[in-house]
Amino acid sequence: MRSPKRFAPTLAILLALAACGESDTAKSESPAAAAPVMSDVAPAPSAARPPNVILIVADDLGINDLSLNTELRAGDRPAPVATPNINRIALEGVRFDQAYSGHATCAPSRASLMTGRMPQRYGFEFNPGSAAFAKTLSGTVYDGIPGLYFPERAEGQDPPQAVGVPPEEVTLAELLKSSGYRTAMFGKWHLGMAPDMQPGAQGFDEWVGFLGGASLYALPEDPDIVNAKLPIDENLWQIFRYDALRNGEPMDSRQYQTDLWADEAVSFIRRNAGAPFFAYVAFNAPHNPLQAPRAIYDELSWIQDHEERVYAAMVVSLDRAIGRILDALEEEGLTEDTLVIFTSDHGGAEYTRLYTHNLPFRGFKGSFWEGGIRVPLFVRWPAGFEAGLVVKTPVRHLDLFPALGALADAVAEPAAPLDGTDIFSPLAGGTKPSAAVPMIWRAGDVFAIFDGRYKLMTANRPERVWLYDLQEDPTEKVNIAADEPQTVARLTEALATFDEDVGPPENMTLFEIPSRADPPPPDPSTEDLDELDFVYWPS
Repeated sequence: MRSPKRFAPTLAILLALAACGESDTAKSESPAAAAPVMSDVAPAPSAARPPNVILIVADDLGINDLSLNTELRAGDRPAPVATPNINRIALEGVRFDQAYSGHATCAPSRASLMTGRMPQRYGFEFNPGSAAFAKTLSGTVYDGIPGLYFPERAEGQDPPQAVGVPPEEVTLAELLKSSGYRTAMFGKWHLGMAPDMQPGAQGFDEWVGFLGGASLYALPEDPDIVNAKLPIDENLWQIFRYDALRNGEPMDSRQYQTDLWADEAVSFIRRNAGAPFFAYVAFNAPHNPLQAPRAIYDELSWIQDHEERVYAAMVVSLDRAIGRILDALEEEGLTEDTLVIFTSDHGGAEYTRLYTHNLPFRGFKGSFWEGGIRVPLFVRWPAGFEAGLVVKTPVRHLDLFPALGALADAVAEPAAPLDGTDIFSPLAGGTKPSAAVPMIWRAGDVFAIFDGRYKLMTANRPERVWLYDLQEDPTEKVNIAADEPQTVARLTEALATFDEDVGPPENMTLFEIPSRADPPPPDPSTEDLDELDFVYWPS
């Protein structure tokens, strides 16, 4: 192993577990990682030509923010607002019931989606950010737990403006462009600000959006906009600005951004109706800052909490924007021959203080509990995929790159190795994937691995090991690490092999903030941190 220190907590706990006696060998054995066999999928009629592709990504949207998942909502919280247009993609297409993001924070998750490769392979493991930004957020106390600041990590690092997806990586846009697709990107990029990392240099023929991780949706003083300031972004409202570029040049527009990205996508669809096209529509909604159209906010008067109401209005606005994109396809006669993908970059955020985004799963954005990495994934292609299918086999964002490349018969040669599997061939009646690839996540010293049944998570701050049997305990209620030392050892070895393969983290973030598995109690000072399920997340 390259770096035993990184797994020292796990190994120490293993020794303690071994002293307690080994568990039943048969019980600790795990089947091979679940390959996306999709035995429940029947072949659909094959399409005459590769489809147009629209990839729609929401930002910080939890699976339980969608009304399609109302049945998952627990307790006495009100049902989520209606999302009929997003639901429509699922009901008229294929719903992947156990889909995972490539990471639990924005930039590296989007990088895995855009390259089909784990971001650790090319040094893009963390959200890029300035030292001043890191110092501000690390100085916050998060429900009784302080943030951590590591200024010494800055030595020898690249400046934030130089961090992103390297130009030599083949992006999804470049992949599809090699098959004759016209390509465009709308919305949040967050994959590099340097000229050779911007969308126009990464395969997109045209783009409208912003390069960083967040933007004002509209000017705060706009009378048609309602704002809600969260505790975490109290200082950030002084930094946030309205940021919209067209092919790198500032735009005059001050249109509410969710509507702006949708309108630009609709224009692109209409202008390219006669040729294959790929549109990457990367909404920043409902990521903070929380800003919503007043007209929609006023429709939701039954929601009493102001912050929740603004957030809900942002979700409604997102859904209606997506509806306009679907309507444009219908009006142009393109519905049958267009593959529409909807997903979120990762789970919903804890810092909204709404806590229901990811139910019934534990955890939030910035953690590898299921709530941090389980995402909606809906795929609609009427000419190619049978409608109404529910695929229960675990899949991930990384699978979309090879799947779309195969579908489009792309000729571009992507970087190796790809970390995903073609999950679309079975849907179109082709051969079933046979590779069994464990799913691995890493954020500095925080790791997770899922082998199709067991999921192991390890952290060094605090020193913890969690093991869950997701077949028996899909919501991760019971940590069985003490009962399964052999499984912990086997999966720890696999993590060490991966760690050796990709090398140490690059451009390590300067701050870490506590990320909980569960909402805090009314009085966090009563908590015993030694008993609390949380990690310090390198944000």
